[in-house]
Amino acid sequence: MTQDGVGTAANITLKIYKGDALRIVTQGESDADGKYYFILDGSGLEIGEYSVNLTADNGTHLANCSDTFSIQVAPSPTCEDTLLLIKGKSLYAEGGVVSGRVSVGVEGTKYHNSTSFTNGQFSVYLRACLYRGKRYIVNVIVTDSANRQGTSQIIFSIS
Repeated sequence: MTQDGVGTAANITLKIYKGDALRIVTQGESDADGKYYFILDGSGLEIGEYSVNLTADNGTHLANCSDTFSIQVAPSPTCEDTLLLIKGKSLYAEGGVVSGRVSVGVEGTKYHNSTSFTNGQFSVYLRACLYRGKRYIVNVIVTDSANRQGTSQIIFSIS
């Protein structure tokens, strides 16, 4: 607040209510131009509607103002039920793998599946709840009948 062009600090009282319940009271002093800043970090406030009352008093003038605000939960993105089909051929440097087991899993999730295969060809379905635009890695592990393993990774995203 200014008086005759000379700045005068004001005593500020800020009150925040949820319904009729007083939740926060803070007091301070404005700068000489009447500016007062309060950072609301949300501590102690839960989801809901709030009202704010502010009183400024510089000894000569008394000012009151009020406003409302709400705290809301941001909607979380939902995953989409996705059916993946992973097909491949299992080979060694010496030739094909006759039979074995293939295991697949989406890295960092609980989603995995495995199945047996013959004639070096495998095909396995994997159902997972995935988010659009997120990058995923499918780990593929092939184990032959002699317990030798080969691994591969498939990087993909749902668009």
